[in-house]
Amino acid sequence: MPLFPFSFFAVDRLRQQVGRALKYLTSTVDAGEHDVHRGLEGVGPRLWVASLAGEALWLGSYQSTYDLSDAQWSAVAAHLSGYGNLPLMRPLDVAPSQRADDARLRDDRPLVDAVLQLSQRRRIDDLTLDDVAAASGCTTTHLRATFGDIDQVLIAVVRQVHDDGAAEASPLQLHLDRHTLTMSLQGLEDERTITAVQRLYALAGVSPLPRPDVRARARALRGINPRSFDHLELATAALALDGWHGARDVPAFYPRSLPRAVVRELGRVARVPSS
Repeated sequence: MPLFPFSFFAVDRLRQQVGRALKYLTSTVDAGEHDVHRGLEGVGPRLWVASLAGEALWLGSYQSTYDLSDAQWSAVAAHLSGYGNLPLMRPLDVAPSQRADDARLRDDRPLVDAVLQLSQRRRIDDLTLDDVAAASGCTTTHLRATFGDIDQVLIAVVRQVHDDGAAEASPLQLHLDRHTLTMSLQGLEDERTITAVQRLYALAGVSPLPRPDVRARARALRGINPRSFDHLELATAALALDGWHGARDVPAFYPRSLPRAVVRELGRVARVPSS
């Protein structure tokens, strides 16, 4: 396992960055903690933090944010499993998605690929049937007869990509419990799931580049000592903040402010004051 001789300085910088972010969160915390989105009711602060850290790892895989060593990656994953009380070491007997592939897309992979390519260059909301037809080699008449309109094309493409590998692990699901989070984190070890989730991010219009504050924390994260419990606790808090900032750019799941209990838990884990 490698040594990190500059880890003290990296961790000190990381703690300062986390402290500044928590100070901001404390000043903007939602006054109505009861106003949380469907799927988050009754979720405790530790599961919130673990889920946000998982969101950071997914976004990081899409945006190429982190460059952790194998030892660091393994230690962070194991720590996150223990912190969130997740059974990551126990194989789960999970039935595959029961939803069949969209019959209209089953033999039309060029259409899926065309929409994915267009989403890298254009806002998905601005696409037209003519755009998709030109990129896929289909005719507008064929697409209109098969799907009806551009919204139905996009819905079918998203469903197909989701079923290609992310049905059990997608971080974009509007529900959170230990089982869902466990499957999401296990999906980070599966190339098929990673590819599917990254395509979902692209279709959602998520930027392929991380925010500057996330990049700064990622640089400091590379200096953590994977044998230090305190460093791994701080890394969990830093990842959760990265996930929170990234999730604000992903539609619909997390509310715009974190509950006070979650901010306090982040401060406890990072060993910095949160209020």
